[in-house]
Amino acid sequence: MCVLRRDLSGEPSATRRSPWPATARFHADGGASVGGVPLAELARRFGTPAYVVDEADSRVVVDNLGEIARLASMVPFGHRQKVLLRVVPSVEAGEHEAIRTGGEDRQFGLSIASGDAAAAVIRVLRQPELELVGLHCHIGSQIRMAGPYEQAARVMVDDLAWIRETAGVELPELNLGGGHGIAYLETDDALDPLTLATAITGAVKERCAELGLAVPRLAVEPGRAISGPAGLTLYRVISVKHHANGTFVAVDGGMADNPRPALYGARYTLALVGHPASALPRPVGL
Repeated sequence: MCVLRRDLSGEPSATRRSPWPATARFHADGGASVGGVPLAELARRFGTPAYVVDEADSRVVVDNLGEIARLASMVPFGHRQKVLLRVVPSVEAGEHEAIRTGGEDRQFGLSIASGDAAAAVIRVLRQPELELVGLHCHIGSQIRMAGPYEQAARVMVDDLAWIRETAGVELPELNLGGGHGIAYLETDDALDPLTLATAITGAVKERCAELGLAVPRLAVEPGRAISGPAGLTLYRVISVKHHANGTFVAVDGGMADNPRPALYGARYTLALVGHPASALPRPVGL
């Protein structure tokens, strides 16, 4: 069994720059453990590769008021659970209305305008089992421009300042969520990571300076930008029907394995494999 990196001091780093979970320990005999559980034992019991998550080091994102007391009741005695509050930035973006999630009329997040966000801050701060470390938002999916993220970043820094003024705490973390757009068609533009990073870090630093805030630790959730380009789906053609008004191709798949075209109007690049094709491309119905 191997891990990718080892801190030869035998103890985890004193700062959160450490790549290891907070409870990771490397022992003089060459063993290692997370949460007091030997990694070699986990590998023996569950095989490899195995994903190991340190519950004591995980940012639980609170999305509604009802979750706060329930989460606090689940924290083991003597521990504190770090939490982020997902707030509504009133900034929406994305390829389809159904996947734009940053508005006041959506079911996600805690609203500043309604007072839910303020109530959540107070409730979390009153729970000794919970530690409020930052804010989270999600404005939509398949976003291919940096502008909406930049706008949301400024709004979220304003919210950090609002919490400092109303609750007397300055939160150290800001998570701008996911939604990173990628190319599904050859004509699509993907969101460039460097452009995104430059836009959001610049916006956060500028607004923090204006409000007298320390620059928080920034996080994003690139999601499909990491895994999307690496994947494809294979289908078999079952039948082809020719009608006066067009051609229909039936494949051995549908909404059960890919609901996005029907739900969100998603479009993909198709290619015929396994047979040489001399005919010119033409539209068909699937």
